[in-house]
Amino acid sequence: MVGKKEVLKYKDEKQLIDNWATILFENNRDIDRLNDCPLTEGEKKQLMQMVKSKGSPFLLNKLVNGRTLSIQRDNEKDKLHYGKTVSLSIYDRNQIAGGKSRYQIAQQPLFIPESEMDRKRRGDLTLLINGMPVIHIELKKSGIPVNQAVNQIRKYRDEGKFEGLFSLIQVFVAMTPEDHLYFANPGLSEFNPKFFYRWADAENKICADWKEVVQNLLFIPMAHKLVGFYTVPDKSDKKLKVLRSYQIFAVEKISSALDVAHWTRAERRGGYVFHTTGSGKTLTSFKAASLVASDGKVDKSLFLADRKELGFQTLNEYQNFASGMIAVQDTEDTVELYTKLKSNNIEDKLIVTSIQKMALLSNDYGHNPEFSTISSKRIAIIVDECHRSTFGKMLRDIEDALPVAKYFGFSGTPIYDENNKDGGTTSDLFGEELCKYTITDGLRDGNVLAFDLRMEAFDEKSTRVAVALNECKAKSELEALSDPEKKRVFLKWTDRAQTTMVEVEKKIPKTQYEEPKYYESVVDNVLKDWISISFANKFHAIFAASSIPEAIDYYRLFKKNAPQLKITALFDEHDGNEQFSPTKVKAIKEILEDYNDTFVKSFRPEKYELFKKDVNMRLAHKEDYEGIDNNPEKQLDLVIVVDMLLTGFDSKWVNALYLDKMLENEHIVQAFSRTNRVLDDDKQFGVIKYYRYPYTMEKRIEKAFKLYSGERASEMFVSKLPERLESINNYYKMIKSLFDSENITYFERLPKSEQSKISFSKLFPELRRSVHSAFVQDFRWDKKDRKYVFENGKIIIVDLTEEIYKILETRYKELFPRTRGPNPPIPPYDLDTSLTEYSTERVDFKYMNSRFEIYRKAIQSDTDPETVEEFLAELSRSFASLSETDQGFATKIVSDLSSGQLYVSDDETFQELLIRYKNKKLTDEIKRISESIGIDESQLRLIMLSNPTEQNLNEYNRFDKMVDGIDLVKAKTFLEDKIKSSIPPHKVKSKARTYLREYILNGGFDA
Repeated sequence: MVGKKEVLKYKDEKQLIDNWATILFENNRDIDRLNDCPLTEGEKKQLMQMVKSKGSPFLLNKLVNGRTLSIQRDNEKDKLHYGKTVSLSIYDRNQIAGGKSRYQIAQQPLFIPESEMDRKRRGDLTLLINGMPVIHIELKKSGIPVNQAVNQIRKYRDEGKFEGLFSLIQVFVAMTPEDHLYFANPGLSEFNPKFFYRWADAENKICADWKEVVQNLLFIPMAHKLVGFYTVPDKSDKKLKVLRSYQIFAVEKISSALDVAHWTRAERRGGYVFHTTGSGKTLTSFKAASLVASDGKVDKSLFLADRKELGFQTLNEYQNFASGMIAVQDTEDTVELYTKLKSNNIEDKLIVTSIQKMALLSNDYGHNPEFSTISSKRIAIIVDECHRSTFGKMLRDIEDALPVAKYFGFSGTPIYDENNKDGGTTSDLFGEELCKYTITDGLRDGNVLAFDLRMEAFDEKSTRVAVALNECKAKSELEALSDPEKKRVFLKWTDRAQTTMVEVEKKIPKTQYEEPKYYESVVDNVLKDWISISFANKFHAIFAASSIPEAIDYYRLFKKNAPQLKITALFDEHDGNEQFSPTKVKAIKEILEDYNDTFVKSFRPEKYELFKKDVNMRLAHKEDYEGIDNNPEKQLDLVIVVDMLLTGFDSKWVNALYLDKMLENEHIVQAFSRTNRVLDDDKQFGVIKYYRYPYTMEKRIEKAFKLYSGERASEMFVSKLPERLESINNYYKMIKSLFDSENITYFERLPKSEQSKISFSKLFPELRRSVHSAFVQDFRWDKKDRKYVFENGKIIIVDLTEEIYKILETRYKELFPRTRGPNPPIPPYDLDTSLTEYSTERVDFKYMNSRFEIYRKAIQSDTDPETVEEFLAELSRSFASLSETDQGFATKIVSDLSSGQLYVSDDETFQELLIRYKNKKLTDEIKRISESIGIDESQLRLIMLSNPTEQNLNEYNRFDKMVDGIDLVKAKTFLEDKIKSSIPPHKVKSKARTYLREYILNGGFDA
């Protein structure tokens, strides 16, 4: 990628700015730009002011990819342009390994501190394009978790190292010899592991070896294209995004197909992309559509959504991704669509519309002589959800009207020979499969969740007997067994070896599932574990019925049986044949009135489309309902549907699907996938409960996931409760052995062995995940004797108690660096950052207070010493749930109480005593430090009590003012005693400043 002379070693920001200026001069020295006169220091400052004014990776991406920057010339030697504005070419993403593109590596770039308070730092590697640092790489040696390299990047970010010229960095890469992660620059936002990716090859095999990663990701051309083509400034959250490898491969396949396109009807099939739901298909299709629209390969780039509401959703997302860098056109009706297709305006190159609208346009205008101006154009048409919408007359109408267009499809569930519709497959309509990313690939990469399948069936034995009696024409088992022929038939249907439950279910009439008592049993089953599955209404659910009349019945039944839930129902105009039935009209009116009453709305039947959109947005927490997770009154708990929402609808807040209808093949995968979007630790998987013909559905589910996931289909389904409980016991046993090996009583402290700490850091997150998942599957801490008995007779006793689990959680948090200052140590553990904050809310102070009160009264009375010791042991054992530091304070409280040095009033709790002791310790520390280093104690106290952070430490110059008052003689004596070394007088203030800064940001460590 880079010649030897292009490696820049140990350069600081000033030197790298000079390097950028030199390259800008070389690329712009012609008479119309710099007129062979180099950039001055003033002009370099102009460049840096433009960089600094952007302030975020979102805006800086537009600068990097904007091709040019303008400066006002102040070089007097440039007589032609002096005092005038000139435009400079900075980077052309289309000039890959050619043109004016120049590539360099900054090896160990030096981050110069902005003040004495900062330390000098060296990064590892930065890739420069045309002098701009665009990809930064941090390396860790073999055996160190790759997250430690991520932590290093975060640490540099927190220290302000990626500011100035380094704020141009678009992508970070964390690497070890065996692992890597790449992610878009988050700026000042949180580092979100959800957006950390590993590079994979075209077969979705993760590249593990560093040489593969360098070859495929960091060499030119990919490094160039990653910055120029595959980063996306998303306006919806003002954050920068970068594409995953499988998304890049899909875009490049489509682009390559257009490179060699013959614009004829015979070669209209461009191919299709098989990317599972939840894999970011909208972003992938946007990149494909926008890149081919902007690079001149096509005259028009057209995205066709399956439905009007999906078209609106896609338009919104496209416009957010475009962020003004390319125009994305909407079409209100076929007239506007026709106008924009005819237009040669560059603003009208990328159009989002629905397949229905496009089909209508083909019928309305296809025979118009002027339509030939459209049909002769090079048009790339990307069809979303191409397994659904494209089958039937609509696509044929569009192809007739636009015969030489190039057609590409996107689907999470393409149609194969095994599930073809009317004899047609996705390949028949679109050509070859261009790129594949299955649901199991998504699960491995953390893009989607697995499913917890729960079959809810009639009792098998009684079902078999009922079917057997009907088949042998007997009224009772006695009658059936008394006649040889009836007995043969009876035993055939009751014997598992002779007849499967799928065969039995074929004999169950549909009317069996239309009885009111059946509906009642289904509703009761849904409500039975509603609280645990929904996490106390944090998450929402979809209930799918078989028909509109059944959905209406269920709606009314849920209203009656669960008035505490906020419920609605959605029917599409294509659901069943009841469109104009009085029953449906009356029900819709009732549903709208209920919804209006619940959420203070005013929807009417004639504006049903607006109601549908409101339900969609409310369920997804989008647009007007963004942030309603903090406002339960605005949330929907359950939506009852027939077909709506089961495809194409995305909400991270839906975690359960209740299915009382029969589905198969792609419809199963699509419906289930409404529940498996990733959100947080509480959402471990999507819950699926299915009721109707459950054994038949079980086989259909197995077939569907095998069709779309191959031999890895079983990975998509989580363990059942028995396996989950066994995993809890196994992880707990392994953790306990680590603590037992050092004779640690009741997990009161961490093991001292570094290897034991590393093992614990890996085992506890697994235990925690198992506990979280088990809770959704009906595990409870308060289960009597922690004993679970299952239908097959298996008995499992859970060894772990809630108290011990909380103590282990506290120990895990203690693995994190205790200091929170500018240079906290990075531990050699791969830690789950969702557990970083130690929370006293997790401590059972109620229990601790009661134990303390018993002990206090015991030592103040005539209680015998042996009983007092028992009370003390019980109290001390409760301290295990405290942090190690707080345990020290707790022990001191007990010691002072026992020796008579502490008086406790009757209304003072142990928790209050703990706070009192901690505050006294901090007060003593502040006093000692102030006297030792010679500063104003009140100033230090005010800063310490204001929850100081890196950002607000010097608010209103308070820290500078305090440091200016340092007694340099006292400070010199104190610091020399600390470091056991002499300090030159001119360095005392700087050393004292650094010491105080770290002391404050670390929360007052023991100086």
